[in-house]
Amino acid sequence: MSGRRASVAVVGLLLVLLALPAYAQAGGARMKIQARVNYADTVGIVVEVGALRHEKCGIRVGKGSEEEEVPPVDTGSKGGARWSWLVPGNVTAGTWRFEATCSRGKHLERRVRKVLVGGGFGRRSHGLWVERSMHWGAVRLPSSPAGNGGGSALYPVGQCTWWVARQRPDLPYFAERSGDAKNWAKSAAADGFPTGAVPAPGAVAVFAPGQYEAGPYGHVAYVTAVEGGKIRISEYNFKGDGGWDTRKIAWAGLRFIYRKGETETPPTPNQPLTPTPIANPSAVQATIELHGLVEDTPVAGAVPLSAVTNAAAVRFSAFYFTDLADPESGRSVTIGEDRTAADGFTATWDTTTVPNQGGPGGRTVVVTATVLEPDGEPAGVSSSTRVNVANSRTVGGVTFWPYYVVGTCEDGECEEGLHLRSGPSYDEYPTTGHRFDGEELDIICQGVGEPFISPRTHEETNVWDKLTSGDWVIDYYVDTPNRSRFSAPLPRCN
Repeated sequence: MSGRRASVAVVGLLLVLLALPAYAQAGGARMKIQARVNYADTVGIVVEVGALRHEKCGIRVGKGSEEEEVPPVDTGSKGGARWSWLVPGNVTAGTWRFEATCSRGKHLERRVRKVLVGGGFGRRSHGLWVERSMHWGAVRLPSSPAGNGGGSALYPVGQCTWWVARQRPDLPYFAERSGDAKNWAKSAAADGFPTGAVPAPGAVAVFAPGQYEAGPYGHVAYVTAVEGGKIRISEYNFKGDGGWDTRKIAWAGLRFIYRKGETETPPTPNQPLTPTPIANPSAVQATIELHGLVEDTPVAGAVPLSAVTNAAAVRFSAFYFTDLADPESGRSVTIGEDRTAADGFTATWDTTTVPNQGGPGGRTVVVTATVLEPDGEPAGVSSSTRVNVANSRTVGGVTFWPYYVVGTCEDGECEEGLHLRSGPSYDEYPTTGHRFDGEELDIICQGVGEPFISPRTHEETNVWDKLTSGDWVIDYYVDTPNRSRFSAPLPRCN
Protein backbone atom coordinates (compact mmCIF):
# COMPACT_ATOMS: atom_id res chain seq x y z
CA MET A 1 0.00 0.00 0.00
CA SER A 2 1.08 3.54 -0.57
CA GLY A 3 1.76 4.58 3.00
CA ARG A 4 4.57 2.12 3.67
CA ARG A 5 7.85 3.06 5.27
CA ALA A 6 11.20 1.38 4.85
CA SER A 7 11.40 -1.63 7.11
CA VAL A 8 15.03 -0.99 7.94
CA ALA A 9 15.29 1.08 11.09
CA VAL A 10 16.20 4.65 10.24
CA VAL A 11 19.17 5.96 12.14
CA GLY A 12 17.39 9.29 12.10
CA LEU A 13 16.33 11.78 9.50
CA LEU A 14 19.61 13.60 9.25
CA LEU A 15 20.06 16.59 7.04
CA VAL A 16 23.56 16.92 8.41
CA LEU A 17 26.28 18.78 6.57
CA LEU A 18 29.93 18.04 6.89
CA ALA A 19 31.91 21.19 7.38
CA LEU A 20 31.51 22.95 4.09
CA PRO A 21 33.85 25.67 2.89
CA ALA A 22 32.53 29.21 3.11
CA TYR A 23 30.49 30.36 0.16
CA ALA A 24 32.69 31.18 -2.79
CA GLN A 25 31.94 32.85 -6.07
CA ALA A 26 30.90 30.57 -8.92
CA GLY A 27 30.87 32.96 -11.82
CA GLY A 28 29.46 35.52 -9.41
CA ALA A 29 26.93 33.18 -7.78
CA ARG A 30 26.76 31.87 -4.24
CA MET A 31 26.36 28.19 -4.88
CA LYS A 32 24.65 26.09 -2.23
CA ILE A 33 23.65 22.45 -2.00
CA GLN A 34 21.00 20.95 0.25
CA ALA A 35 19.94 17.34 0.53
CA ARG A 36 16.67 16.06 1.95
CA VAL A 37 15.48 12.61 2.84
CA ASN A 38 11.82 11.62 3.01
CA TYR A 39 10.48 8.50 4.71
CA ALA A 40 6.77 9.16 4.20
CA ASP A 41 6.12 6.20 1.91
CA THR A 42 9.53 4.80 1.13
CA VAL A 43 13.03 6.22 1.15
CA GLY A 44 13.27 9.12 -1.28
CA ILE A 45 16.12 11.59 -1.73
CA VAL A 46 15.99 15.14 -3.07
CA VAL A 47 19.17 17.06 -3.84
CA GLU A 48 18.95 20.73 -4.77
CA VAL A 49 21.65 23.10 -5.99
CA GLY A 50 21.40 26.86 -6.21
CA ALA A 51 23.71 28.65 -8.64
CA LEU A 52 23.78 31.31 -11.31
CA ARG A 53 21.20 31.34 -14.04
CA HIS A 54 22.16 29.33 -17.09
CA GLU A 55 24.88 27.39 -15.34
CA LYS A 56 25.44 23.71 -16.00
CA CYS A 57 25.26 21.70 -12.78
CA GLY A 58 25.82 18.04 -12.14
CA ILE A 59 26.30 15.81 -9.11
CA ARG A 60 28.17 12.63 -8.37
CA VAL A 61 26.33 10.41 -5.90
CA GLY A 62 28.17 7.90 -3.79
CA LYS A 63 27.48 5.41 -1.03
CA GLY A 64 30.34 3.30 0.23
CA SER A 65 32.39 2.12 -2.76
CA GLU A 66 29.52 2.64 -5.21
CA GLU A 67 29.36 5.89 -7.14
CA GLU A 68 27.13 7.12 -9.98
CA GLU A 69 26.62 10.29 -11.96
CA VAL A 70 23.19 11.82 -12.48
CA PRO A 71 22.16 13.70 -15.64
CA PRO A 72 23.43 17.30 -15.75
CA VAL A 73 20.97 20.20 -15.55
CA ASP A 74 21.10 23.66 -17.09
CA THR A 75 19.71 25.95 -14.38
CA GLY A 76 18.08 28.12 -17.04
CA SER A 77 16.36 31.31 -15.94
CA LYS A 78 15.40 29.76 -12.58
CA GLY A 79 18.92 29.49 -11.15
CA GLY A 80 18.48 26.11 -9.50
CA ALA A 81 18.65 22.39 -10.22
CA ARG A 82 16.90 19.49 -8.51
CA TRP A 83 17.36 15.72 -8.63
CA SER A 84 15.11 13.23 -6.85
CA TRP A 85 14.89 9.45 -6.71
CA LEU A 86 13.81 6.42 -4.67
CA VAL A 87 16.31 4.18 -2.89
CA PRO A 88 16.07 0.48 -3.92
CA GLY A 89 15.23 -2.20 -1.40
CA ASN A 90 18.66 -3.82 -1.70
CA VAL A 91 20.50 -0.62 -0.66
CA THR A 92 21.21 -0.64 3.07
CA ALA A 93 21.25 2.25 5.52
CA GLY A 94 24.38 4.38 5.56
CA THR A 95 26.00 7.67 4.58
CA TRP A 96 25.47 9.08 1.11
CA ARG A 97 27.84 11.62 -0.46
CA PHE A 98 26.72 14.28 -2.94
CA GLU A 99 29.36 16.26 -4.84
CA ALA A 100 27.85 19.07 -6.90
CA THR A 101 29.73 21.00 -9.60
CA CYS A 102 28.38 24.06 -11.39
CA SER A 103 30.14 25.92 -14.17
CA ARG A 104 29.67 28.58 -16.80
CA GLY A 105 32.50 29.63 -19.05
CA LYS A 106 35.77 29.58 -17.10
CA HIS A 107 34.07 29.72 -13.72
CA LEU A 108 33.60 26.53 -11.75
CA GLU A 109 32.60 25.74 -8.18
CA ARG A 110 32.19 22.51 -6.28
CA ARG A 111 30.34 21.67 -3.07
CA VAL A 112 30.07 18.45 -1.04
CA ARG A 113 27.41 17.30 1.39
CA LYS A 114 26.91 14.04 3.28
CA VAL A 115 23.61 12.71 4.60
CA LEU A 116 22.73 9.67 6.68
CA VAL A 117 19.94 7.67 4.98
CA GLY A 118 17.97 4.63 6.08
CA GLY A 119 17.71 1.48 3.99
CA GLY A 120 15.61 1.39 0.85
CA PHE A 121 12.32 -0.41 0.46
CA GLY A 122 10.53 -2.32 -2.28
CA ARG A 123 12.02 -2.96 -5.69
CA ARG A 124 15.63 -4.04 -6.06
CA SER A 125 17.96 -2.35 -8.50
CA HIS A 126 21.46 -2.74 -9.84
CA GLY A 127 22.29 0.89 -9.01
CA LEU A 128 21.59 3.44 -6.31
CA TRP A 129 18.07 4.34 -7.42
CA VAL A 130 14.92 2.57 -8.50
CA GLU A 131 14.40 2.40 -12.23
CA ARG A 132 12.62 5.43 -13.69
CA SER A 133 12.34 7.12 -10.29
CA MET A 134 15.20 9.50 -11.10
CA HIS A 135 13.84 12.94 -11.98
CA TRP A 136 15.80 16.09 -12.71
CA GLY A 137 15.31 19.59 -14.01
CA ALA A 138 15.74 23.31 -13.46
CA VAL A 139 13.77 24.71 -10.52
CA ARG A 140 13.32 27.89 -8.56
CA LEU A 141 14.40 26.88 -5.07
CA PRO A 142 12.10 27.53 -2.08
CA SER A 143 13.29 29.83 0.66
CA SER A 144 13.43 27.03 3.22
CA PRO A 145 13.83 23.24 3.07
CA ALA A 146 10.16 22.67 3.86
CA GLY A 147 8.98 25.39 1.48
CA ASN A 148 5.66 27.12 1.89
CA GLY A 149 3.37 24.46 0.48
CA GLY A 150 3.55 22.46 -2.70
CA GLY A 151 5.25 19.52 -0.98
CA SER A 152 4.75 17.18 -3.94
CA ALA A 153 8.32 17.88 -5.10
CA LEU A 154 9.62 16.28 -1.91
CA TYR A 155 7.49 13.15 -1.76
CA PRO A 156 8.51 10.10 -3.79
CA VAL A 157 6.98 10.35 -7.25
CA GLY A 158 4.11 7.93 -7.77
CA GLN A 159 3.20 7.56 -4.08
CA CYS A 160 -0.11 8.51 -2.46
CA THR A 161 1.44 11.45 -0.59
CA TRP A 162 3.00 12.83 -3.77
CA TRP A 163 -0.33 12.73 -5.63
CA VAL A 164 -2.37 14.37 -2.86
CA ALA A 165 0.28 17.07 -2.36
CA ARG A 166 -0.10 17.89 -6.05
CA GLN A 167 -3.86 18.37 -5.58
CA ARG A 168 -3.40 20.41 -2.40
CA PRO A 169 -0.39 22.73 -2.95
CA ASP A 170 -1.59 24.78 0.04
CA LEU A 171 -0.34 22.03 2.35
CA PRO A 172 3.26 22.22 3.57
CA TYR A 173 5.73 19.37 3.27
CA PHE A 174 5.48 17.07 6.29
CA ALA A 175 8.96 15.83 7.05
CA GLU A 176 10.15 12.70 8.84
CA ARG A 177 7.49 10.62 10.62
CA SER A 178 5.01 13.48 10.36
CA GLY A 179 4.92 12.72 6.62
CA ASP A 180 3.73 9.13 7.07
CA ALA A 181 0.29 8.97 5.46
CA LYS A 182 -1.31 7.84 8.73
CA ASN A 183 0.01 10.99 10.48
CA TRP A 184 -1.16 13.59 7.98
CA ALA A 185 -4.25 14.70 9.91
CA LYS A 186 -2.23 15.23 13.08
CA SER A 187 0.56 17.00 11.17
CA ALA A 188 -1.88 19.28 9.34
CA ALA A 189 -3.69 20.19 12.56
CA ALA A 190 -0.36 21.10 14.16
CA ASP A 191 0.27 23.42 11.22
CA GLY A 192 -3.05 25.22 11.64
CA PHE A 193 -5.19 23.35 9.12
CA PRO A 194 -8.72 22.43 10.22
CA THR A 195 -9.46 18.70 10.39
CA GLY A 196 -12.61 16.72 11.07
CA ALA A 197 -14.56 13.51 10.63
CA VAL A 198 -16.95 14.64 7.85
CA PRO A 199 -15.80 14.82 4.20
CA ALA A 200 -16.06 17.71 1.79
CA PRO A 201 -15.00 18.03 -1.86
CA GLY A 202 -11.38 19.17 -2.00
CA ALA A 203 -10.51 17.69 1.40
CA VAL A 204 -7.76 15.13 2.03
CA ALA A 205 -8.97 11.76 3.27
CA VAL A 206 -6.58 10.20 5.80
CA PHE A 207 -6.69 6.43 6.29
CA ALA A 208 -5.40 4.77 9.44
CA PRO A 209 -3.35 1.57 9.02
CA GLY A 210 -5.65 -1.22 7.84
CA GLN A 211 -8.62 1.10 7.40
CA TYR A 212 -10.46 0.33 4.15
CA GLU A 213 -7.51 -1.92 3.20
CA ALA A 214 -4.84 0.73 3.75
CA GLY A 215 -1.29 -0.47 4.40
CA PRO A 216 0.58 -0.48 7.71
CA TYR A 217 1.55 3.18 7.34
CA GLY A 218 -1.88 4.39 6.24
CA HIS A 219 -2.97 6.09 3.05
CA VAL A 220 -4.12 9.53 1.84
CA ALA A 221 -6.47 10.40 -1.04
CA TYR A 222 -8.12 13.48 -2.52
CA VAL A 223 -11.91 13.80 -2.17
CA THR A 224 -13.53 14.75 -5.48
CA ALA A 225 -17.20 14.27 -4.55
CA VAL A 226 -19.43 13.35 -1.61
CA GLU A 227 -22.48 11.18 -2.21
CA GLY A 228 -24.31 10.56 1.04
CA GLY A 229 -22.42 8.00 3.09
CA LYS A 230 -19.82 7.52 0.37
CA ILE A 231 -17.07 9.62 -1.16
CA ARG A 232 -15.38 9.53 -4.54
CA ILE A 233 -11.62 9.81 -4.22
CA SER A 234 -8.64 10.33 -6.54
CA GLU A 235 -5.50 8.50 -5.42
CA TYR A 236 -2.15 7.05 -6.39
CA ASN A 237 -0.48 3.75 -5.60
CA PHE A 238 -3.24 2.31 -3.40
CA LYS A 239 -2.73 -1.08 -5.02
CA GLY A 240 1.03 -0.81 -4.68
CA ASP A 241 1.55 -0.55 -8.45
CA GLY A 242 2.40 3.14 -8.62
CA GLY A 243 -0.79 3.79 -10.60
CA TRP A 244 -3.57 6.39 -10.45
CA ASP A 245 -7.19 5.46 -9.90
CA THR A 246 -10.55 6.70 -8.61
CA ARG A 247 -12.92 4.85 -6.27
CA LYS A 248 -16.18 5.33 -4.44
CA ILE A 249 -15.91 4.18 -0.81
CA ALA A 250 -17.66 4.60 2.52
CA TRP A 251 -16.12 7.41 4.55
CA ALA A 252 -17.22 6.62 8.12
CA GLY A 253 -14.25 6.67 10.48
CA LEU A 254 -11.85 8.55 8.18
CA ARG A 255 -10.23 11.86 9.09
CA PHE A 256 -10.26 14.81 6.69
CA ILE A 257 -7.99 17.81 6.17
CA TYR A 258 -9.74 20.98 4.97
CA ARG A 259 -8.29 24.21 3.62
CA LYS A 260 -7.57 26.96 6.09
CA GLY A 261 -10.69 28.97 6.78
CA GLU A 262 -12.92 25.88 6.49
CA THR A 263 -14.40 23.72 9.23
CA GLU A 264 -16.55 20.63 9.12
CA THR A 265 -20.32 20.70 9.42
CA PRO A 266 -21.41 17.66 11.47
CA PRO A 267 -24.48 15.76 10.20
CA THR A 268 -27.79 16.08 11.98
CA PRO A 269 -28.69 12.93 13.95
CA ASN A 270 -31.02 10.47 12.17
CA GLN A 271 -30.51 12.22 8.83
CA PRO A 272 -28.38 11.25 5.80
CA LEU A 273 -24.73 12.12 6.32
CA THR A 274 -24.27 14.87 3.75
CA PRO A 275 -21.25 17.10 4.50
CA THR A 276 -21.14 20.81 3.77
CA PRO A 277 -17.96 22.40 2.39
CA ILE A 278 -17.38 25.68 4.19
CA ALA A 279 -15.95 27.94 1.50
CA ASN A 280 -18.25 26.70 -1.29
CA PRO A 281 -21.83 26.34 -0.01
CA SER A 282 -23.12 26.30 -3.60
CA ALA A 283 -21.13 23.12 -4.25
CA VAL A 284 -22.76 21.12 -1.44
CA GLN A 285 -25.04 19.19 -3.79
CA ALA A 286 -22.77 19.41 -6.84
CA THR A 287 -21.97 16.16 -8.63
CA ILE A 288 -20.32 15.53 -11.97
CA GLU A 289 -19.56 12.56 -14.20
CA LEU A 290 -17.25 12.70 -17.20
CA HIS A 291 -18.45 10.85 -20.33
CA GLY A 292 -16.86 10.07 -23.69
CA LEU A 293 -13.76 8.17 -22.56
CA VAL A 294 -12.96 4.62 -21.52
CA GLU A 295 -10.27 4.17 -18.87
CA ASP A 296 -6.80 3.23 -20.18
CA THR A 297 -7.84 3.04 -23.85
CA PRO A 298 -6.26 4.82 -26.84
CA VAL A 299 -7.78 8.05 -28.15
CA ALA A 300 -6.99 9.86 -31.40
CA GLY A 301 -8.14 12.86 -33.40
CA ALA A 302 -11.03 15.02 -32.24
CA VAL A 303 -12.59 13.41 -29.17
CA PRO A 304 -16.07 14.60 -28.03
CA LEU A 305 -16.36 14.98 -24.25
CA SER A 306 -19.45 15.51 -22.14
CA ALA A 307 -20.26 15.86 -18.46
CA VAL A 308 -23.43 15.14 -16.55
CA THR A 309 -23.77 17.54 -13.64
CA ASN A 310 -26.27 19.62 -11.71
CA ALA A 311 -23.88 22.58 -11.65
CA ALA A 312 -24.03 25.69 -13.83
CA ALA A 313 -20.60 25.47 -15.49
CA VAL A 314 -17.92 22.90 -16.31
CA ARG A 315 -14.24 23.12 -17.23
CA PHE A 316 -12.65 20.30 -19.25
CA SER A 317 -8.88 19.87 -18.93
CA ALA A 318 -6.14 17.35 -19.72
CA PHE A 319 -2.94 16.61 -17.83
CA TYR A 320 -0.04 15.40 -20.01
CA PHE A 321 3.68 15.84 -20.65
CA THR A 322 4.67 18.37 -23.29
CA ASP A 323 8.23 17.00 -23.51
CA LEU A 324 8.51 13.25 -23.03
CA ALA A 325 12.19 13.53 -22.06
CA ASP A 326 11.48 16.12 -19.35
CA PRO A 327 9.81 14.80 -16.17
CA GLU A 328 9.10 18.41 -15.14
CA SER A 329 7.01 19.16 -18.26
CA GLY A 330 3.75 17.64 -16.99
CA ARG A 331 0.98 20.21 -16.91
CA SER A 332 -2.78 20.59 -16.98
CA VAL A 333 -4.14 22.30 -20.10
CA THR A 334 -7.70 23.62 -20.37
CA ILE A 335 -9.64 22.03 -23.22
CA GLY A 336 -12.65 24.29 -22.85
CA GLU A 337 -15.40 25.61 -20.57
CA ASP A 338 -19.16 25.26 -21.01
CA ARG A 339 -21.74 27.43 -19.21
CA THR A 340 -24.80 26.46 -21.26
CA ALA A 341 -26.66 23.91 -19.14
CA ALA A 342 -29.67 23.86 -21.47
CA ASP A 343 -27.95 21.81 -24.17
CA GLY A 344 -25.64 19.84 -21.88
CA PHE A 345 -21.99 20.35 -21.08
CA THR A 346 -19.68 19.39 -23.94
CA ALA A 347 -16.23 20.06 -25.38
CA THR A 348 -14.12 18.68 -28.21
CA TRP A 349 -10.58 17.66 -27.37
CA ASP A 350 -8.07 17.90 -30.22
CA THR A 351 -5.67 15.15 -29.19
CA THR A 352 -3.34 15.91 -32.11
CA THR A 353 -1.94 18.78 -30.02
CA VAL A 354 -0.69 16.25 -27.43
CA PRO A 355 2.48 14.18 -27.97
CA ASN A 356 1.60 10.48 -28.11
CA GLN A 357 1.87 9.05 -24.60
CA GLY A 358 -0.11 7.28 -21.92
CA GLY A 359 -0.25 4.11 -19.89
CA PRO A 360 -0.09 3.39 -16.19
CA GLY A 361 3.38 4.85 -15.59
CA GLY A 362 4.47 8.35 -14.62
CA ARG A 363 3.94 9.68 -18.14
CA THR A 364 0.21 9.49 -18.49
CA VAL A 365 -2.78 11.46 -19.71
CA VAL A 366 -5.65 12.32 -17.34
CA VAL A 367 -8.76 14.13 -18.61
CA THR A 368 -10.87 15.92 -16.00
CA ALA A 369 -14.26 17.64 -15.91
CA THR A 370 -14.47 20.15 -13.05
CA VAL A 371 -17.49 21.97 -11.60
CA LEU A 372 -17.05 25.76 -11.68
CA GLU A 373 -18.43 28.32 -9.28
CA PRO A 374 -20.35 31.33 -10.68
CA ASP A 375 -17.12 33.35 -10.46
CA GLY A 376 -15.30 30.80 -12.63
CA GLU A 377 -13.27 29.26 -9.82
CA PRO A 378 -13.19 25.44 -9.39
CA ALA A 379 -15.72 24.21 -6.82
CA GLY A 380 -13.63 21.22 -5.75
CA VAL A 381 -15.84 18.64 -7.48
CA SER A 382 -14.44 16.80 -10.50
CA SER A 383 -14.45 13.54 -12.45
CA SER A 384 -11.36 12.15 -14.21
CA THR A 385 -10.38 9.38 -16.63
CA ARG A 386 -6.92 8.18 -17.67
CA VAL A 387 -6.35 7.46 -21.39
CA ASN A 388 -3.59 6.93 -23.96
CA VAL A 389 -3.03 9.43 -26.76
CA ALA A 390 -2.20 7.47 -29.93
CA ASN A 391 -2.50 9.59 -33.06
CA SER A 392 -1.26 8.14 -36.32
CA ARG A 393 -0.01 9.88 -39.43
CA THR A 394 -0.02 8.74 -43.02
CA VAL A 395 2.70 9.91 -45.40
CA GLY A 396 3.18 8.44 -48.86
CA GLY A 397 0.66 5.73 -48.13
CA VAL A 398 2.53 4.58 -44.98
CA THR A 399 0.73 4.86 -41.63
CA PHE A 400 2.84 5.30 -38.49
CA TRP A 401 2.58 6.38 -34.85
CA PRO A 402 5.05 8.98 -33.50
CA TYR A 403 6.44 8.11 -30.08
CA TYR A 404 9.56 9.29 -28.27
CA VAL A 405 12.84 8.02 -26.85
CA VAL A 406 12.90 7.98 -23.04
CA GLY A 407 15.06 6.46 -20.32
CA THR A 408 18.46 6.09 -21.98
CA CYS A 409 19.97 8.68 -19.63
CA GLU A 410 18.56 6.82 -16.63
CA ASP A 411 20.57 3.79 -17.74
CA GLY A 412 23.72 5.86 -18.28
CA GLU A 413 23.43 5.88 -22.08
CA CYS A 414 22.93 9.62 -22.68
CA GLU A 415 25.87 9.95 -25.08
CA GLU A 416 25.10 6.88 -27.21
CA GLY A 417 21.34 7.08 -26.84
CA LEU A 418 19.10 4.43 -28.35
CA HIS A 419 20.69 2.20 -31.02
CA LEU A 420 18.84 1.73 -34.29
CA ARG A 421 19.35 -1.73 -35.80
CA SER A 422 18.64 -3.15 -39.22
CA GLY A 423 16.65 -5.96 -37.57
CA PRO A 424 15.16 -6.83 -34.15
CA SER A 425 18.42 -7.94 -32.54
CA TYR A 426 21.57 -6.41 -31.09
CA ASP A 427 23.76 -9.42 -31.91
CA GLU A 428 22.57 -10.31 -35.42
CA TYR A 429 22.03 -6.87 -36.99
CA PRO A 430 24.38 -3.86 -37.27
CA THR A 431 23.77 -0.40 -35.82
CA THR A 432 22.26 1.97 -38.38
CA GLY A 433 22.00 5.09 -36.25
CA HIS A 434 21.13 6.57 -32.87
CA ARG A 435 18.27 8.50 -31.31
CA PHE A 436 18.37 10.40 -28.03
CA ASP A 437 15.94 11.11 -25.17
CA GLY A 438 13.07 13.24 -26.41
CA GLU A 439 13.59 12.53 -30.13
CA GLU A 440 10.69 11.24 -32.21
CA LEU A 441 10.42 7.65 -33.45
CA ASP A 442 7.89 6.89 -36.22
CA ILE A 443 6.65 3.35 -35.49
CA ILE A 444 4.74 1.28 -38.06
CA CYS A 445 4.45 -1.98 -36.09
CA GLN A 446 5.79 -4.07 -33.20
CA GLY A 447 7.38 -7.49 -33.27
CA VAL A 448 9.28 -10.04 -31.22
CA GLY A 449 13.07 -10.10 -31.33
CA GLU A 450 16.18 -10.73 -29.27
CA PRO A 451 15.55 -10.30 -25.52
CA PHE A 452 17.01 -7.14 -24.05
CA ILE A 453 18.03 -6.74 -20.40
CA SER A 454 18.52 -3.31 -18.84
CA PRO A 455 22.16 -2.96 -17.73
CA ARG A 456 21.07 -1.27 -14.53
CA THR A 457 17.76 -2.82 -13.44
CA HIS A 458 18.00 -6.17 -15.22
CA GLU A 459 14.42 -5.85 -16.49
CA GLU A 460 13.87 -7.89 -19.65
CA THR A 461 11.74 -7.51 -22.80
CA ASN A 462 11.72 -8.97 -26.31
CA VAL A 463 9.37 -6.41 -27.90
CA TRP A 464 10.91 -4.39 -30.73
CA ASP A 465 9.45 -1.46 -32.69
CA LYS A 466 9.86 -1.16 -36.46
CA LEU A 467 10.26 2.38 -37.82
CA THR A 468 9.24 3.90 -41.16
CA SER A 469 12.92 3.93 -42.08
CA GLY A 470 13.00 0.13 -41.81
CA ASP A 471 15.16 0.31 -38.68
CA TRP A 472 14.27 -1.45 -35.43
CA VAL A 473 14.56 -0.25 -31.80
CA ILE A 474 14.01 -2.06 -28.53
CA ASP A 475 10.67 -0.95 -27.03
CA TYR A 476 12.19 -0.63 -23.55
CA TYR A 477 13.41 2.89 -24.38
CA VAL A 478 10.26 4.07 -26.20
CA ASP A 479 7.33 5.82 -24.51
CA THR A 480 4.65 3.51 -25.89
CA PRO A 481 1.69 3.03 -23.50
CA ASN A 482 2.87 -0.41 -22.37
CA ARG A 483 6.63 -0.04 -22.45
CA SER A 484 8.28 -3.43 -22.92
CA ARG A 485 4.94 -5.03 -23.92
CA PHE A 486 2.73 -4.81 -27.00
CA SER A 487 0.72 -1.58 -27.09
CA ALA A 488 -2.59 -0.88 -28.82
CA PRO A 489 -3.22 0.51 -31.36
CA LEU A 490 0.22 -0.35 -32.76
CA PRO A 491 -0.18 -3.35 -35.09
CA ARG A 492 1.96 -6.49 -35.00
CA CYS A 493 4.59 -6.81 -37.71
CA ASN A 494 4.09 -9.64 -40.19
